[in-house]
Amino acid sequence: MLIFSVGGESIAEKENLRQLKVLRTLAPTVPLVVISDRKDGNDIAAAFSVEAQGYLYSGIASALARRALSFILNGGSYFPPSAVNQLR
Repeated sequence: MLIFSVGGESIAEKENLRQLKVLRTLAPTVPLVVISDRKDGNDIAAAFSVEAQGYLYSGIASALARRALSFILNGGSYFPPSAVNQLR
């Protein structure tokens, strides 16, 4: 699993997107998860656009984060439930 943490920066910034695309190119079959301090729908959409399997808000409860990461490792994907409506 590749975990890309952007802290408080936007994932949609050119350099962050470039790095995510490089990771995806170097390891196309490895699950990619973005961790961010931001809950912004545009950032979540950007993570989805680079084929990340997950987006975790850094403030997520540790038990939920563990379950989400385990789910991703087993072939699933996890995006915040609130983001699903924003992505539609």
